[in-house]
Amino acid sequence: MAMQTRPRRSTDFDGDETALVSGGGAFFGSDAAAAEQLVVTRSINSEDLHQLLEQLAGEDCVHNWKNFGSDGTLEALLRWENDLRPTEIFFFYLKRDDLMRMVAVGAVADRLMHGFPHPGFCVLGRCYIIPEFRGRGLYRRVLHYRLEYCRERFGTALSAVHLGSDSNWIARVVANHQLPGWPRFIHLGQEQLTVAGKAKLVDAYLMLLPEYLEKIRRALAGPRPPTCVVDLRHALAATEWDDVRNVGAAVRDGFERARAYGWFDQRDAREIEQLLTFCRSVPLVGFG
Repeated sequence: MAMQTRPRRSTDFDGDETALVSGGGAFFGSDAAAAEQLVVTRSINSEDLHQLLEQLAGEDCVHNWKNFGSDGTLEALLRWENDLRPTEIFFFYLKRDDLMRMVAVGAVADRLMHGFPHPGFCVLGRCYIIPEFRGRGLYRRVLHYRLEYCRERFGTALSAVHLGSDSNWIARVVANHQLPGWPRFIHLGQEQLTVAGKAKLVDAYLMLLPEYLEKIRRALAGPRPPTCVVDLRHALAATEWDDVRNVGAAVRDGFERARAYGWFDQRDAREIEQLLTFCRSVPLVGFG
């Protein structure tokens, strides 16, 4: 059964709203869309959380909270997430006057896992749009909010942003998100997740921030490059194309050949090595 979220009074919350985003549709079923706002908060009442977790448990998706169960509290969920990696969870409510309805959830992790050695590689995960609110442009707004959170948190130290999904619809959005000031995501390869006891393949995407990508390209600059370096430059140029897949393996193969050639003997390859460490840590399927 689809989850039917009930309107809540804004006084039901802890007053920790972190952002207000102007409304984009009359989700309450009226024609007064201009009066609606999307509220982003880190709190959720217990009834909404229980309904959300029950909905996830019964849906055919790769959301990792299916491994958590449907009876936990927000405090337990936060502990569970942060045992995996440092994570913040954001709940998205549509607000009109003094009433609020939950429409989506999403999380941001500071790093891929505890112990990952390179800061500035954020992970966007746990996104879920309540079924009755799908198809109304909410995912792009949830994506935008989390990207801006990453930028605010890490500033110029933000190198890349990762997300994974098995949804063709999500793939289309991330390939052409049209968010001002943000580059496109590239398809790194596939990763295998275990959700509710079942192994599933999902597509892994990575957004390389321009400053970080420029550092990588500087390591490849120079006259008379060998074919292996040309191939590596070509693989990294995929950040500007819409239909290229498995960029991680292409970068790995080009880097190994260029290193064997001696191209990096006098050049700083730290950023490329960071990228490959990330791909191995995901881990991408077949990425040795």
